[in-house]
Amino acid sequence: MRHLPILAALCLLSAPCPLIGQNTASMLVNVKGSDGASLHHGGVVNLYTLAGVSVATGKMKDGQVDFEGLSEGRYSVEVSATGYQKVIQEADIALRGERVQVYITVRPDSGASAVPEPSGAPRPAADSREELGKTPEARRGNKLERAWMPPDVDESIPAVESNVVCPLQKVQDEAAQRVRAFVDGVNRISATEVLDHEVIDQHGRTSKHETRKFSYVESLQEIKPGAYRLEEYRNGTTGMDVFPEHIASLGLGALVMIFHPAYRNEYEVSCEGLSRSHGSPAWQVHFRQRPDRPVRLRQYTVAKQVFPVALRGRAWIAADSYQVVSLETDIVAPIPQIQLKAEHIAIDYAPVKFHKDQEELWLPQNAELFLDLGSRRIHRRHHFSDYLLFSVDEDQKIAAPTVSKEPDTAPAARPNF
Repeated sequence: MRHLPILAALCLLSAPCPLIGQNTASMLVNVKGSDGASLHHGGVVNLYTLAGVSVATGKMKDGQVDFEGLSEGRYSVEVSATGYQKVIQEADIALRGERVQVYITVRPDSGASAVPEPSGAPRPAADSREELGKTPEARRGNKLERAWMPPDVDESIPAVESNVVCPLQKVQDEAAQRVRAFVDGVNRISATEVLDHEVIDQHGRTSKHETRKFSYVESLQEIKPGAYRLEEYRNGTTGMDVFPEHIASLGLGALVMIFHPAYRNEYEVSCEGLSRSHGSPAWQVHFRQRPDRPVRLRQYTVAKQVFPVALRGRAWIAADSYQVVSLETDIVAPIPQIQLKAEHIAIDYAPVKFHKDQEELWLPQNAELFLDLGSRRIHRRHHFSDYLLFSVDEDQKIAAPTVSKEPDTAPAARPNF
């Protein structure tokens, strides 16, 4: 089944990120009952122009009807199913080559006998529209529904040492200098990236797994004061076709820019105390996008429409070096327009030593993404190794940090939480 291409990216500028479209315009209609389960029994979907001209008719299979070969324009989608009220909903195809998904909920007809669902069918927790209206904190109250994803960053505060005063201003200032040095020193890097991709079913089990390996190049440059451009190339291309499920996960490692002087004032920051990260003392810092400031660091791009994503999260900053050691984020609120219900990101940074002159940079080692988007639950793990620093010496390799290495083909592991 094909899906509308989605770009989940760190975009340090307000300009939309590029997308790759499909060859033919098409529309996938997804029909669900009021309980959120797909309508498995018979039903018909009629597609009309707004003038009432019939375009196509399709019978539902597993709650879906796929229409292809469509032109740009606005359509009327009509769903009829025995025992359910008829539903009519409008949908747009703005550009040739788009892949549009339409989600329609049907409700039982009180004047007719609804066809019962199979007794053994799993039943989702709630109507998807109600879920989209909830905050992440409220939605994660359903432990069984959310068991596949790590806890929300605001579900609880990790333990910190008592009677230790946190010098928040110093922590922020020192961390800002480290991030500034990261940007200044790494305007172009390359690495080997292994992407471990899992699709999670409604029971929290892995239903699909694959591993892809890339030659990875990153460029992070200041193009004007307070504005940076991030570019990523995988196997020499910025195209989305290299990603599974037509969902591009970009810029995860660069989320450390939250602490850069150009962006840190856009977040409410508090220090929760002295904790430990990877066995060493670290200041535990909470951050949240300020509502009175622009959302500039992360966005989703769907069909050339841009949806800024406000973040909240927690970071661990080394008490001795003030380097950002690890970082976790969740979204401030769902985005109903694209059915983004939840997103959790976890990133680990480590020192990478450059052999010549003993130069050292802190770079992302692992970046994990947990995504609840529409009917899809995605877990990804990006692992980076074998760094090259082109700005210093294109022929000189950087040694990876001393950690236990994964095999080239990662096993179908479960999220470690």
